[in-house]
Amino acid sequence: MYEVFSYNLIANTVEIPLLRFPFIQEVIPDNIIEYTGLKDEDGKEMYEGDIYDIYESKDATSTNAGVLLYENCDIVKHKGCFCFMIPAEGINPRVPVPIYMQEDRHLIYKGNIYEI
Repeated sequence: MYEVFSYNLIANTVEIPLLRFPFIQEVIPDNIIEYTGLKDEDGKEMYEGDIYDIYESKDATSTNAGVLLYENCDIVKHKGCFCFMIPAEGINPRVPVPIYMQEDRHLIYKGNIYEI
């Protein structure tokens, strides 16, 4: 992941500062991820597309995570709010649940959908 210096919407390119000489790189707009403004309990910034396992208790540790509630929940932007896509039963296989509703849960980072 790189810090972007500028983004050219017309040419679909970004300028990325690298050492002393910035370089221009073509980007695919669908692969641009947005920072949620939140950090997980390990201090890692949470981005759109990040995948987490959600455990029952925030008191759990990475070696003793507790009871797994939801597995492989990715972060999406839904109606202006960042949400975890939680597995559900019925018509919709996954339901968006705002991230702040999981603040008492233990989250374990698994990766990002664009790293696969």
